[in-house]
Formats: sequence, C-alpha cells, structure tokens
Amino acid sequence: MPTSIESQVSIAPSRARSPSTPWSHFPTPIIGRRRELAHLNDRLHAPEVRMLTLTGPVGVGKSRLAATALLESGPLFGAGATYIDLHASRGTGLWPALDAASRPPPGSGTGAACRTLLAVDSCDDVFSELPDALTRLLADREEIVVLVAAPEPLGVYGEEVVRVAPLPVPAVDGPVEDLHANPSVRLFVQRARAVRPGFRLTPDNSAAVARLCVRTGGLPLALELAAGRMKVNSPKGVLDALDTNLDVLSGGGGETLSRHTGMREAITGALTRLDRSQQELLGRIAVFHTGADLHAAVAVAGRPTGETRQRLERLVDMGLLLAEECEDGAVSFALLSLTRQCVLEWLEQSGLDTEFLHAHAGYFLAGVEEVEPGDGGAVPQRAPHWRHDVQAAAEFLLDSGARSEAIRLATVLGTNWGGNGTLHAATDLLRRALAAPGAAPRTILDGQSGLGELLTLAGDFDLGERLLREALRGFGDLGDGAGAALAGRRLGTLALNRGDTVQAEELLRRATNALGTAGVARQHAFGLRELARCLRVRERPSAAAQAARHAAALFEGIGDTRDAAEAESVLADAVLSSGKPAEAERRHREVLGRLATMGDRGTRGVVLERLALARVALPGAEDAELRRSAREFGAASVIRESTGWAVPAPLAAEMRQAVARVTARLGEADFERCREQGRGADRETVLGEALVPPAVRAAPPRRAQRDARVHPLTARELQVAELVAAGLTNREIARRLSISEWTAINHLRKIMRKLDCSSRVHVAGWFARTRRREDPSGTASSSAASD
Repeated sequence: MPTSIESQVSIAPSRARSPSTPWSHFPTPIIGRRRELAHLNDRLHAPEVRMLTLTGPVGVGKSRLAATALLESGPLFGAGATYIDLHASRGTGLWPALDAASRPPPGSGTGAACRTLLAVDSCDDVFSELPDALTRLLADREEIVVLVAAPEPLGVYGEEVVRVAPLPVPAVDGPVEDLHANPSVRLFVQRARAVRPGFRLTPDNSAAVARLCVRTGGLPLALELAAGRMKVNSPKGVLDALDTNLDVLSGGGGETLSRHTGMREAITGALTRLDRSQQELLGRIAVFHTGADLHAAVAVAGRPTGETRQRLERLVDMGLLLAEECEDGAVSFALLSLTRQCVLEWLEQSGLDTEFLHAHAGYFLAGVEEVEPGDGGAVPQRAPHWRHDVQAAAEFLLDSGARSEAIRLATVLGTNWGGNGTLHAATDLLRRALAAPGAAPRTILDGQSGLGELLTLAGDFDLGERLLREALRGFGDLGDGAGAALAGRRLGTLALNRGDTVQAEELLRRATNALGTAGVARQHAFGLRELARCLRVRERPSAAAQAARHAAALFEGIGDTRDAAEAESVLADAVLSSGKPAEAERRHREVLGRLATMGDRGTRGVVLERLALARVALPGAEDAELRRSAREFGAASVIRESTGWAVPAPLAAEMRQAVARVTARLGEADFERCREQGRGADRETVLGEALVPPAVRAAPPRRAQRDARVHPLTARELQVAELVAAGLTNREIARRLSISEWTAINHLRKIMRKLDCSSRVHVAGWFARTRRREDPSGTASSSAASD
C-alpha cells in the first residue's frame, strides 16, 4: 500500500507502464467482473460523466474493481491516470492530497489532451468531508474525471452511482461441471491453490465448496479469507466453524490485499457508521430469516412508513441491506449471511434479541388474526418464502410460554408449508404446544383440528380421526359452526385418503355446504377441491370437473394461486377419467410449470405423479415415454419421503395399475432401473424435463436419422429454450426452474452455441419452427402457454 502522498503516481499515456495501485504488482486475474468493467470503461469515457462512485457491501471488491478499471481505462486519457489511497494519505490533509494527485503532468496540454482520470480509494475516514472536496475539485478542474470506491453514494451533483453486487454463487445441489464455471467457486479455488497448490474440486469436496460460497454470500474478501484457511483445513471444516465463529474468516496477512484483517472487523466498521435508529432497524430486519418487505419493516420498527423507508434507503446505499424485487412486485430487504451473523451476535450481547424476536413473532401473529378462523392463508400468500420465519416464531413463542400464540402459528406452518418439509416440525410443535398448559379452549380446538389434518397427510389416520372428532364435538359445544365445518371437511379428507370414499363424499358435501353458508371462502374452496377428488375416484368425472373448476375460481378470487393450481390438477385428473389422457397430460404439465415458481416441493411431487399417470394412459405411448414416467415415479417417491406425505389409498391403487402396465411393456428389470434413476437424479432436473412437451422431447426416429441436427439440445436445454420462446427473462427462467440465474445464463449460452444463434430471438424462432415440424397440426402446447 502507498504510505504517503509522495508515493502517489501520475502516469501519462506516453510512459511504458500503467498507473500504480496496490494490485499493479500482483496481476492475478479479476474474476467474474468483465461485465462491470465493460460498463465502467464505457461510462468513464462518456463526455457527460464527471464522477462515478462504486458502492456495495463491505468486502465486495470495490477497490479492486476501481483499480482494474483505472489500469484499463487510464492509458486512454490524454494526461493519464492517478490512484490515491486516502487512508494512507490521511496525514497530508484531504484537499492537499486530492489537489496534488489531480494535477496533470507538465506539458500535458489543454482540453482533451489534458483529461485526467483520478481513482479515489479508502474513503471511510474522511467520508463526511469528501463531498465538498470533490465538488470543489470538479469545479476547479474541468479536465478531471473521478472514479471513487466509497462505502455509500456521496450525494454530489452529477454523481453516477454503480452498485457492485457480490459474485454469483452456485446452486448447492447443482452438478459439479456447473461449479467450475461459477465465479465464486473460481475465485475460491484460485486463492486456495495459492496456499495449497494441489487443491482442486473433487466429488468429495464440491458440495462443501458450493455451500461455503453461498455462506459467504459471494463476497470476494470473505472468499479469499476462507481460501486462506485451506492450508490446514478442508472446505467443510471452515464451513462448520463459521456457524459459530465469524473470526474464522480473518487473516494474518497475505490472504488478501484489502486493508481489512477479517470479516468481523470489516462489517463492524460499516455498522459503526450508522446512527442508533439505523442500527436498530437493521437488527429488527436481521431477525427475519429470509428478509422483510417494507410492510414487515414498518410493522416491526413501529415507526411511520416514510421514516422507515428513509432508513432502509440508507442501509441499502451502504450495502448492509440487499433489495430484491419479488414475484408479487414487492421489494424484499435482506442482510448478507455474514452481516446477519454479526448483527445477531450484537443483538444477543446487547440484550435486544428478545425484544426484537417478540416483534418478529407479533408480525406473523397479526397476519394470522387478519384471516378466516382456522385458516392462516394471508401470511403465505403475502410471502411464500416465510416458512422459516413462521417456524422460528412459533418455536420462540412456545419457549416463551405463549401457548395459544404458538398453536396458531404452528397450525399455519403445517397447513401452508407442509409440502416444503415442515410437516414433521409443525406436527412436533403442535404436539408440544397442546401438551403445555395455559391455552384458550377455542385455540386448543383449532390446534387439535390442525394437527388432525397434518396426521392425515402423514398417514396416521387413527390418531388423526380421534383428534378431529374431539375437535368437531368441541366446536359443536361452543356453537362454532365454522370451526365444526372445518373439522368436518378435514374428516372427509381423512376418509378419502384412507379409501372410504362413501363416507368421504357424505362428510365433504355436508362440510362444504356449511363452509359456503358461513362465508369462509378459502375453506369452502378446499372443500370443493376435496369433493372433486372424491367424485373422480367414485367415477363421476363430469361432477368432479365442475367442482374443481368452482374451487379454482374461488382460490383465484382470493389470490391463492398455489391452491388454484392444485385445483387445476384435480380438474386434469377428471379430464383423464373422461378418456382424454393427452389433454390431461398437457394440463398437468401446465400446472407443474405454474407451481415451479412457488417453491412448494410436495405439491409439485404430487402433480409429477399425476402427470406420469396421464402419460402412461396415452394410447400408443412409446417406450421412451414410459421410461420417463418410471423415472418420474421414482423422483416423486423421493419427494414424498422428504416431505413426510403418505400416499393416499386411491392414488396408491392407481399407481399399482400404472406400474403393472409399464412393467408389462418394459419388463420388471427395465422399469426398476428407470425408477431408481429417478430416485437418484437431481429433483429439479426431473421436474424440469417433465415440463417439456412430448412433441419437443423426441423427434420421430426416421426424421432424426435423416437430419441429425434435429433437437441437438439436452432435455434441460430444450426446457430453457421453450421458456425463452415464451418470453421469460433469465431471472424468470431461473425462478421457474428453481436454478440459479448464473446456471440459466450458462444453459442459454450453450443453446446459442449449439444452434449457432446470436440472440434470444433466434432461439425463440428455432423453438417455434421445431414445434411446428414435430406437430404440423398445431395441437402441441407449450408448457408456458395458458389453457
């Protein structure tokens, strides 16, 4: 690092060397920043730009990016370029340091020949003085262009802000070949080899490396510090230590050229720049596991919206909060993992954690109070990703002795997120809460009714029925018609899943009518959907289709898109029972596509089963399609095991018939091999392949022999091409397929290379032509199309 103002260097383009920076003498390649560098180089030479400010989270690599842009763009400036480290020059005084560094070399000339690029780094110590000093400098020196690496925007007129984001991180469960292309992984491996030359990615350590990159949030400083520990540690060892000790990401020198010695020191330095109210708001948001939107931030802060918004803006400006637009258009604010860990440690040490956790739990309780009795749909509809927060809030309330409140949140957790692996956790929470003293009678009945439904999903019908009948009697004694109708509806579902369809129809009809009369819209829709399931099993497909359509319309009317999609799947089953397997297959595929962005693993697994059943029923189904169904049966069974959902008796009977048909066609050995392939395959890959229409999945054999260029893409690439043709962006494709945006971009690059396409438009055109060739009648339907 330069140590005084005399060490600052001004280099004219006629010199043989570039401007001196701390990175000039260590020319390791900058990784994953070519797009940002291209943008910086373009803007620095735009005549209207006088000052560019790089901001972003601490440790994101602002200084390295500024220095690299200086080295690349500096020689193109008439009077050269200069780098100044304000931390190293603090003894000189801010204005003298800037004035001296910005003077062009003698003989530089005037006008364009005198244009100078000045890169300013390490601004933290003099940040409050810097805006006035740079305003004066820009006014006095018209030939100066300033590039600043700063902790936040300076607020100078004419300033253009470039927010530097962390490096993309890999998918934790993605294939190893994708890891090699990921920037975070590449940086980690490069720096790990510096301390352990033989280090490389292997099947044994690749998962730990991917998780470590995710855990560090793609921050280059954190990745370099983690890589520095590879001399005597494994990636898993560092990952495990990081859970309890942030200081594992610190160095003794040589790991990085940053002036920060570790991540705790770097993050703490950023936090000390906040005032008390900003620190408190950051702490309240840190309690959320997956971020908070403005509505949640205002609620837990207890301050006016405008005041909270201003504080959020400052936290975003400083890179302490990341803002991301959600599917519903709202913006979610979240802390990077390491920042959150540091803030939570501060909360625990300061004794504020209990107060903030109460506010966090209170927010979700307020959401439950807004909705129908025994329901809880408003919270997940507002933020489907909040299952971790609801589970944590329920655990906190139970530990705090708030039994009634814990029962309400545990019921919401199980009934709304049981498909994402919380079924057992919610069941355990409800059992413990119901066994503890102090809850209100009505709340206990709600808990028994909710637990009965969870036990139905898990296949524990005897205990589930006992709890539901107790709840039904209890609601009757209280004169609570809506509660009794809900318990009756749940009893009907239990009877259906157990295989008693006569009793199920009777219970579901009675409960559905009562729920409709009581005006409990969402539960009325649930009753109709379960009744449709029952009617289809009882071989009345027309009545089943009518009930399913009604249920879907009710769900859509209240904004419940996930349950509306499930109702559409029941409708597809009714279509299958009507003797239209091709239409049923198409409908199930479309439902699966809609569910892809909602993150409900269990429901997607159920629809995958239904899709496979419809495909087996297709007349003249080829062996390849039957093998695909066998793989999907295997993948769906793994999903069921991960969620804890049992197979309902009617579905089990259908599965046995389908397996018998496929086994008779393929042979038992071939079927079992394919099913095991599905069990061992990446879940998202199988779900993604299921979205590709049959007409695209495989060309007719003779046509494929005649033209080897037909379908040069893999199944996953075909799926991405279809979504490109549907007009989805890379981010939307990533969300639809539950992959990282970087992986979606890589797939698209491979597609364009294989097809020799130069744009997304060309890819879309290829897909449209391919679909027309394979289905001249035009009946094939894209999985992205609407019904």
